[in-house]
Formats: sequence, C-alpha cells, structure tokens
Amino acid sequence: LRLAGNRLKNLDNTSLVDLKSLNSLYLKSNSISTIEPSSFSSLCNLVSVDLSNNKLNKIESGIFNNLRCVNKSLKNLDLRNN
Repeated sequence: LRLAGNRLKNLDNTSLVDLKSLNSLYLKSNSISTIEPSSFSSLCNLVSVDLSNNKLNKIESGIFNNLRCVNKSLKNLDLRNN
C-alpha cells in the first residue's frame, strides 16, 4: 500500500485494522508525528514499512510486537529523516 506524500498526520488504532494481508506499507513523506501503540497489531503479514521523511520523534516500545503472529516478522523498517 503506497500512501506517500498524502499529508497524513497520525496513525490511530483503526487506520489499518482491515488490511490483514498487507505485506508492504509505504508512508514516507507525510507529516506523521504520532503512531498509536496498536496501529500495526492486525498486520500479521507485514514485512516492510517505510516511515521516512515524517515528523516522528518517538515510537512506543513494542509497537511492532504482533507482527510475528504468522511466523513472519518485520524485515525492513525505514525511519530516516524524522
């Protein structure tokens, strides 16, 4: 899913809830400053996340913990330029 450059400001607990088979998420070049702790909890197949060029200054501990639920885990996480 490519959502780069869409002026998104935050990810809440319901933003991605119905995207269970999603494996790549590109959120670069937005204005994301907040990611709620359960935002990625239903994304068991997520392998790659690009959050580069946003306004993140803090990510809660364990935010990606549930990604191992189907014997897969996050392999690529880009947080450059935050």
